[in-house]
Amino acid sequence: MELAKLIRTFLGDDTISDLVPGKILAVDDDEGNLVVLEEFLIDDYEIVTTTSPAEALQLVRSGEFDMVISDQRMPNITGVELLREVRKLYPDTIRIIISAYSDAKAMLDAINVGEVYRFILKPWDPDQVEAVVREGLEYRLQRLVIQRLVDELHKKNLDLEGAMATLRTTQDRLLQTAKLATIGQLTSSIVRELKNHVTGVKLLADAVEKADVPAEFSEFVQLGVASAETLFELIGGLNAFAHKDQWKLKRNSCDVNKIIETGLRVARLDERASQRNITFTPEPALPGAIIDGEKVRQVVVNLVLNALDATQAGGRVEITTSFTGTQTVNFRVQDDGAGMSAEMLGQLKGPFVSARDDGLGLGLQVCRRVVEAHGGKMDIISAPDEGTAVTVELPTEPRFADGSS
Repeated sequence: MELAKLIRTFLGDDTISDLVPGKILAVDDDEGNLVVLEEFLIDDYEIVTTTSPAEALQLVRSGEFDMVISDQRMPNITGVELLREVRKLYPDTIRIIISAYSDAKAMLDAINVGEVYRFILKPWDPDQVEAVVREGLEYRLQRLVIQRLVDELHKKNLDLEGAMATLRTTQDRLLQTAKLATIGQLTSSIVRELKNHVTGVKLLADAVEKADVPAEFSEFVQLGVASAETLFELIGGLNAFAHKDQWKLKRNSCDVNKIIETGLRVARLDERASQRNITFTPEPALPGAIIDGEKVRQVVVNLVLNALDATQAGGRVEITTSFTGTQTVNFRVQDDGAGMSAEMLGQLKGPFVSARDDGLGLGLQVCRRVVEAHGGKMDIISAPDEGTAVTVELPTEPRFADGSS
């Protein structure tokens, strides 16, 4: 999606003029140069001129400009020095130097350290100046649009956090009723509400990806999408569990190691993750598996969050993968938390039982249903003061008809 369409779709038609109105400050101790510069730029841009670098700094301090164009050789201060001060005040302002050829090395050094965007050699050509100005303002617009899109994505994530808070409140009410029928009714409404939020995040993420944004920003967006999809899958799993529906798996050939890495990135969004020592040791020779990657990622996130619940700050959470050579891939989530008694382990096989005082007791049941729908199994080993290890075994090929699509 081209940038202009992206802006109109997600930020509104007036965004370009709001973000980059085309306000330019030109600084040159030769007033004749300023007159010429202003003459061929004034029709398309709002241009302010001054022969005084000191006045230029005062103007910048009083309000942001989209671009500052400065002569290099001026009394008492060079153009690079002036623009260095502009950069401190407004890093996103486009900074351009007009200089003689003899200053080229200094200008290239200034560009390399980010002090200026471009430089124009004297004697300059009006067409060249117009092109540099146009390209510079387009570059500024791209940067500001990306920042605005990040803000929009953050708002979407806040909506999802609000939905999660609603879910927690709902779980508290369900803990008192403990009836599957009630769960089905409530999660149905939550699923409908979350679908709107998740769809909005995915549309925004797709559009940002097509806009050729920096790789680090694209990765941040994809992590937000993964988090949103995991939340949606979790609530959908609760809904299916409540209605005792047959789960339809969307199987594809998947790299389980990559699924776990993605799940870990989502789980690390939990503030407790930074207080734990979380390690992942993948089996390099792990074969691919025909599984529903989204649902398996949901299992990974759920088990890691359970491990965070079970451990204290400074605790250890270890995730490993293995392959026994029997057409089964395995992954284990192990922690050094308080552990559970044999009695508690036995109770965890049923719904509405949780090792946490505030837990609903459905998370492990949903995980177990996902694993069993794949024809796999999930085992839990735990003992008081010895931590807990959850091992998941998944067949590399479907073992029976399961309504997969």
